[in-house]
Parts: sequence; structure tokens; C-alpha cells
Amino acid sequence: MSAQMQHAVSRGAAARPSVRPAVGRSARRAAVIPNAVKEVFMPALSSTMTEGKIVSWLKSAGDKVSKGEPLVVVESDKADMDVESFSEGTLAVVVVDEGERANVGAPIAFIAESDADMEEAKKKAAALGGGGGGSAPAPAQASTQEPAKAEAPQPEPAKAEAPKPAAAAPPPPPAEPAQPA
Repeated sequence: MSAQMQHAVSRGAAARPSVRPAVGRSARRAAVIPNAVKEVFMPALSSTMTEGKIVSWLKSAGDKVSKGEPLVVVESDKADMDVESFSEGTLAVVVVDEGERANVGAPIAFIAESDADMEEAKKKAAALGGGGGGSAPAPAQASTQEPAKAEAPQPEPAKAEAPKPAAAAPPPPPAEPAQPA
């Protein structure tokens, strides 16, 4: 037992080491201002999932949502699963509608902590290309490929003549009848 702990025990205190701040840590802490509008992201429901399809929304825009409550049904590459809310508040805006797809990690809706935050949520959805009423399509991703051009069919190259089959092997000699023993 350390000398500090022995001293604490002798005074009748519980045997606990003293808690001191770690060396190099600042006594000041950064003020954390909570975000009044929370994003609902398309989750990765499997290790191979890259995008998901919204099968159905279990809540509508304007509905109250509790933390842990099922919010949406998502179809992955393997199964359909209920996705729970990680935030509490009001489902302000649905960005990706039923039947549409979104990449893993993309915002699919916004939850406002209070009614006063509803406008901010609608602005965030509009900035993504989503609408304020929950009926906007998912934001389209820019393509880096040029559009395919219609090409005239090319003539097929002349086929080489197939090799002729090898000569068949001669038939085996006839089997001799079995002798009774």
C-alpha cells in the first residue's frame, strides 16, 4: 500500500488514491454548444453496404421523436432493418423519400430539438437539395464520366476456323466370356 493510502486508512478515510489532474492538461474546458438541429444519416447496416434504400418512414415530418425510437426502415444489400433515432426532438424534414436511395453517411432527414429550430432544419435540407415538406428527391451526385455516345455497330472480326477433332481411338478388343469355376 502506498504511503498516501496508508495515511488515508489511518485517518478512517476510504483507501483511494488522490485524484489529481493529468500533467499538461489545461484546467480550462472548451464550451460545447449543442447543435439544435441533428442530422439523421444513412447507416451502414453491413460491412459491405455502400448505399441504402428507404423502404418506409415510420414517422412523418412534424412528428415527435424519442431517442431509440424506430424512425425509418432501410433496405441494405442484405436485409430490411428498422433504424432508430439517435436524437430527441421533432422530425423536421425528410430529405430522402420512400423508394429513393442514399449513400452511407449521407443525411436522410433532420431532427429539430425544438419548434424554434424547424426553420433552421428546413434551410439545411434546402442547402442539400432537399425540400422543406419531406417530399424532395435525394441530392443527385455529379458524374465525372462523359455521357455515353451512340456508336454505329462495328463489324465483327472474321472468326478463325475451328480446329478439326482428333481421330478417334480404335475400339477396345472384345471381352472374353467368363469361365465357370
